[in-house]
Amino acid sequence: MGGRWPSTANPARALQILRHSEVFKQAYHVAAPQAVADRGGPLLPARPLSLADEAAVADWPAVKSTLSEFCQGYDRFVNKILDRRR
Repeated sequence: MGGRWPSTANPARALQILRHSEVFKQAYHVAAPQAVADRGGPLLPARPLSLADEAAVADWPAVKSTLSEFCQGYDRFVNKILDRRR
C-alpha cells in the first residue's frame, strides 16, 4: 500500500484515536458488549445501544441522519421518475 499509511500496524495507537468516535464505540460494543462493559472506560459508548431496540437505534443521531438523507434522496429519485412519465 502506498500513501500515508504506516508499513506496520499499531493497534494500541489506533484504539487511542478511535476511542473518541461514538460510532466506533457503538460498533465495538455491539460486536463484544460484555468485553466492552467489563473493560469500561473510554471504549464504552455514552449510551450503549442494542440492535433489539429498533426505536432507540433509529433515533440515534448518526442513524437518524443517514436514514433521513437516504429517504430524501429516494424521494428525489422517485420524483424524477414521475416527472419523466408526465
